[in-house]
Amino acid sequence: MSDHKTCEATLTINALMNTIPQNEHKAQTEMAKLNFHHKDINWNGLRDKLKIEWETTLADKCPEEMLSSFTTLCEETCREHVPLKSVSNKKRLIPRDRRILMKKRGHYKNKLTKCPPPFVEAKLRKALLEIETSLIKSHAEQRKKEEIQAVNNIKDNSMFSHKVPHKRYGMSGGPIRSLC
Repeated sequence: MSDHKTCEATLTINALMNTIPQNEHKAQTEMAKLNFHHKDINWNGLRDKLKIEWETTLADKCPEEMLSSFTTLCEETCREHVPLKSVSNKKRLIPRDRRILMKKRGHYKNKLTKCPPPFVEAKLRKALLEIETSLIKSHAEQRKKEEIQAVNNIKDNSMFSHKVPHKRYGMSGGPIRSLC
């Protein structure tokens, strides 16, 4: 038997979603900012605060008012007892598309180590080759974007050119020289 209680709500919307004002969607975004998996949540306080006689609280109200008062009560209570999600300022060094490709590559390499039949092995090797070419294209595109950005930054700040070799090739500052 579970110690969880279920709260069901039914809502009928006769209007298009575009006609709903933005402030009604605010509650959804406010609740999404809260971390309900955090270990320091005061569940007892949250439960006690939400022990409300809903029939009397929501009596004599139209459905829109009922919904808005219900969501504001839940939102305020959760804001008191549930901590906010932490925002990570950590920038990923490897772009998402490349991480996905590398994960697939590892998956296919693992399949190849299990001695598959020849026709499956051929398919796996072909897929690996496609992934490798996609990774090479991704690196080339990133370099091209960085070069364009560097050229644009040099136009704005001529000292930017002293930082580019250091970032790319581990050289100290100074003008860009031939690396061959």
